[in-house]
Amino acid sequence: MPDWPHITFVIAAFLIGGLSPGYWLAKKRGGVDLRTTGSGATGATNAGRVLGKRGFCIVVSLDILKGIVVALAARCLMPDSTLAWQCAVSYAVTAGHIWPVWLGFRGGKGVATFYGAWCLLGGAQGVIPAAICVLLAFALKNPLFRGSLSISWLAVHALFPPIIWWLWRDPAATAISAAMITTLWISHRANIAAGFRGQGFRGQKSEVGRRRTEVRGQRTEVRGQKTEVRKPAPPTAS
Repeated sequence: MPDWPHITFVIAAFLIGGLSPGYWLAKKRGGVDLRTTGSGATGATNAGRVLGKRGFCIVVSLDILKGIVVALAARCLMPDSTLAWQCAVSYAVTAGHIWPVWLGFRGGKGVATFYGAWCLLGGAQGVIPAAICVLLAFALKNPLFRGSLSISWLAVHALFPPIIWWLWRDPAATAISAAMITTLWISHRANIAAGFRGQGFRGQKSEVGRRRTEVRGQRTEVRGQKTEVRKPAPPTAS
């Protein structure tokens, strides 16, 4: 017989994951639809291209918080749930962030929400595989993937499911974690291709950065014009 309370919670987690703070902040503050600018994603990185560094920090914090809140709710409202059900909820909120129902299934790439949700697994033991993968990503940054931290980060997360198995020996939880990492790779497929072409993850310059560059260029042009005006005329031969 289907476990409808748990299934309902997984569906709710997917719908909550589709609530995109990056999309709404960019729409409200910059009047920009993130789906039509930059990478087209609604997550923190693309939001930072419109809102600047402060906007990036706000959005990434809210995306992490979204994952944490859903994971905590699962533990409080489903106290009898197995680790596999907790993993399913964490996967659902991350997948909902990547494919939000409310935005035509065009969302972010799921990294911040993934960490927020998965670090609380098994009484916060989910921090262990996350920390191992992050440390390895920094260690492998240089030679293998042309200095791209993001590419090395995605690569070392292939270790995530084996670490889940090592911690809990739970086949269902391990399978769900493998599906989650595969989903993250799919959401980053364009970035992975660019990284292997040597282009990295630089992306487009932020709107704030472009405006600052334009202003600096205008100021330099004005200073150059003033210098030309002040330059004395050369003396004429008598």
